[in-house]
Amino acid sequence: MNSPSLEHIDLSRNQFEGPLPQWSSAAAAYLDLGSNNFSGPIPSNYDQLMPDLLELYLSGNHINGSIPPSLCNMSGLLNLMLRNNLLSGEFARAWSLWPAIRVVDVSYNNLAGKIPSSMGVPSSLNVLNLRKNNFTGQIPSSLFQSCTELQIIDLGVNRLTGSIPLWTSSFVSSHLYMLRSRSNSLSGQIPRRLCSVPSLHIIDLSRNNFSGTIPQCLYNLTDLAYGYDSAKSFLSSYQEMVSLTLKGQDLEYDTTLDFVNSIDFSSKNLEGVIPEGIRSLINLGTLNFSRNQLTGIIP
Repeated sequence: MNSPSLEHIDLSRNQFEGPLPQWSSAAAAYLDLGSNNFSGPIPSNYDQLMPDLLELYLSGNHINGSIPPSLCNMSGLLNLMLRNNLLSGEFARAWSLWPAIRVVDVSYNNLAGKIPSSMGVPSSLNVLNLRKNNFTGQIPSSLFQSCTELQIIDLGVNRLTGSIPLWTSSFVSSHLYMLRSRSNSLSGQIPRRLCSVPSLHIIDLSRNNFSGTIPQCLYNLTDLAYGYDSAKSFLSSYQEMVSLTLKGQDLEYDTTLDFVNSIDFSSKNLEGVIPEGIRSLINLGTLNFSRNQLTGIIP
């Protein structure tokens, strides 16, 4: 189909099947084919068919194959949603070609390889969701040093190793709302640098190999202490499925994400005492320090 004037295409939440359509429209800015039964690979010529596309939504289908590197040629792309498909292979590395990208969600696929360090190049990035894939290697430090607008980062349920690259001198986005890296093989200590990110509402580092003590400075998380909502306006436009463990059960949140306030450091090798300052986090809804080696008095 050749429709040069077509700007907005939304066929989401139907029962369409077969390969993804290859429409040509130089004016197209929005394409949503999510929640259907499309299968097969992502066409490698989307950058030529819709060169000025701003938003691409293909989540919730049966799309397989790799993510075409040609998508990086869409220099104006803002939102890329590919979650809950059957995608495999490595992620494209030419992230510097996306100067305005805001949301990248490729969660619930079979992507593998290392996380490209170029992911930290676009300073405009708000959301990076790589949850439940097969990524290996270390977390690139560039994600925290360069992404000045980052609000959500979810690296959970992969095979990542090493430490969380948050050092004393590291820059961290002042808008960071959620940091999740549960169910990996990360090690080292929980970074004290987290305490200087007051906008955090959700911290989930559970089911890793961290050791040492819980940072004593958690009282500095002022959004959890006073109930501020630094990122609430943005979260209302992005639906992220979050699973929190409470009383041995996994509870899922999506549309109510902006009401979730949680810290989960469970299933690790932490020792020492629970920080006294944890009592000041009166807006905290879920606290999970289970399956550690903590001692002393509960504050």
